[in-house]
Amino acid sequence: MKRINFLTWCLIAVFGLSTFGATAQKSGLELKTVKIVKTADTKALKRQSSCWSNAGTALLEAEWLRNGKPEADISVMDFVHNAYLLKAQAYLDSEGKIKVNEMSPAIDVMKLAKAYGFVPETAYMYPQQDLMAPSTAEMDAILRGTLRMVQEKEEGVFTEKWQNTYNTTLMRYIGESQINFDYNGTKYTPVSFAESSGLDFDDYIMMTADMRIDKNIKSDLQLAQNWADYKFYNVDFNNLSKTISNAIENNYTVLWYGKLDKDAMVGDDVAVVAAGEKDNPTAEKEVSADLRQETFEKNISKEQDYLLIFGAAKDEEGKTYFQAKKVCEAGDKVVNLSEAYVSLNTIHLTLNKNALPEGFRKGFGL
Repeated sequence: MKRINFLTWCLIAVFGLSTFGATAQKSGLELKTVKIVKTADTKALKRQSSCWSNAGTALLEAEWLRNGKPEADISVMDFVHNAYLLKAQAYLDSEGKIKVNEMSPAIDVMKLAKAYGFVPETAYMYPQQDLMAPSTAEMDAILRGTLRMVQEKEEGVFTEKWQNTYNTTLMRYIGESQINFDYNGTKYTPVSFAESSGLDFDDYIMMTADMRIDKNIKSDLQLAQNWADYKFYNVDFNNLSKTISNAIENNYTVLWYGKLDKDAMVGDDVAVVAAGEKDNPTAEKEVSADLRQETFEKNISKEQDYLLIFGAAKDEEGKTYFQAKKVCEAGDKVVNLSEAYVSLNTIHLTLNKNALPEGFRKGFGL
């Protein structure tokens, strides 16, 4: 049986490599894959605003695989559910300044994994009723109304029974995970399942490149979804590609957040910073510091795209392209990002700190 599984895996790997090569050819470029890190299949969105959870889960599943675990379908909705639990207390502690909604950064998945654990998809219980609508508007209104009543009452008037109302609302609209479950013949809780990954959820960081901020320090980045005020390590924009290259070479994936511009696409699978007409896709504009900053400031306040970078390819001239999956839709759709495109359009990266080049880690004190 092991031999059959190994042969099957080899066939899949070969097929995967040929598929990536064929995909790149749609652009007219001959891209040769030089490195691939194993990842799990991408998933369709469960709700309109849950892309962050898809993205963070994709990174978590890749880290799960990197740690030697067999592929697992980790529940995306479990993180969405638990984010509402975490935000409830944050709303009360901040006297209503923290918004209770479905918006979060992808790194929340790691914060939630540490606080609540996580479950495989088979251990997540969806509501029996037909309430899993794409939008959370009705549910959010009930949750916020409950929290406002708690906030407005004098201290001691409201008991902790409000939490029952809050939790029941979540359960009825989006479901909840099982407290105890069996997975591959072993009994787990969400916490023990997370512990079985062998991952340290404090190892994950975010990196950006903002000229308004000093380099090599942890800094603020004003993003609408950054409700927990996460800090970002700030680097020179030319170091974004260096970070990704080092990660891929050492079998880490990188979660990319930035602008995936349809106008920058050559074919439907290669993104470049075209110099003039795109009839010569390898001819790219030089990305200056000023152009990078102008593009960054224009895009930072807008909703962007998440991609999981999992590989690298070269064109016939030896230029590097990063292979990335569209993690907020099913089907493992791949796009190839040129290094210039990454330099220009990255808002931030999320990755394991151990994937950083050694010099960066020392500079950041990690």
